Amino acid sequence: MITLDHILKHIDNLPEPPKASVQALNMLEDPKVSIAKVADFISMEEVLTSKILRLANSAFYGFQGSVHTVGEAMMRVGTNVIKSTLYSSMLEASKFNVNPLFLTLWKSALFSAFMAKEVGTRLNINRSDLCFTGGLLCDLGQLPLCEFAREDYAPVIERARTTGQSLLDAEMETFNFHHPRVGLKLADTWKLPIVYQNVIRYHHDPQRAYMKVLKEDYKLIVAVHVANLISPYISDGSGNTIDPTALSNAGYAYDKRMLVESLAPKLDHINEDIERITDAMFGSNVAKS
Repeated sequence: MITLDHILKHIDNLPEPPKASVQALNMLEDPKVSIAKVADFISMEEVLTSKILRLANSAFYGFQGSVHTVGEAMMRVGTNVIKSTLYSSMLEASKFNVNPLFLTLWKSALFSAFMAKEVGTRLNINRSDLCFTGGLLCDLGQLPLCEFAREDYAPVIERARTTGQSLLDAEMETFNFHHPRVGLKLADTWKLPIVYQNVIRYHHDPQRAYMKVLKEDYKLIVAVHVANLISPYISDGSGNTIDPTALSNAGYAYDKRMLVESLAPKLDHINEDIERITDAMFGSNVAKS
């Protein structure tokens, strides 16, 4: 069975993601930086520009006429899709293999991202757009497990999804470590902002973050916590294990059942976005092994 030390050593040997992708992602989170400035920055990077233009001009967006600039592309597909593209370019550069389990984890990340933004609006988070990136990155540590222990990790995901066992418990049972520990190592290697490192560290147990982080950062962690636990990809999707104390401390005045019910009408639209983005980025060219 693979060990934590083995995984962490493999992370040290992964190629670093392009600094431009990381910087562009950070620029999109900075309210002082205009979309036009982000577009100008991305336009100087040939690989990123080609990815974004290809996505914006794909049939999945169904628009008439071609998009020729990054600025036009950002207007067409929205900043969340751009963030997803930047993240996928980071994964591609770090040589993660696109296989069926990878796609499951990718879709789960997108689900957490879109749903965390919805939860963020209900928690009155000042900048709910930060929730999208938090959700996208929260389970970053699953990817090295997918890469280096796929045969053992796929049954762990399936057990958590179908039995109601928590993913962390299933991971500890199999590996004697869990994915947030791996994710923190990868986030540090990639030099991701501390706020997202805290999301990775605490989103499965947000009460550990209470009084340790800024109030808005805590609410961000709680939003990702909720979104992650109603993901149909890596949990049973019921939301039964959402921490009600964390919701209360984040300022939510109602019970978790009401919150989950209020989010239900968003599911179809989110799932459509997930499939469209995944198809546009990865298509059918997926390794079977």
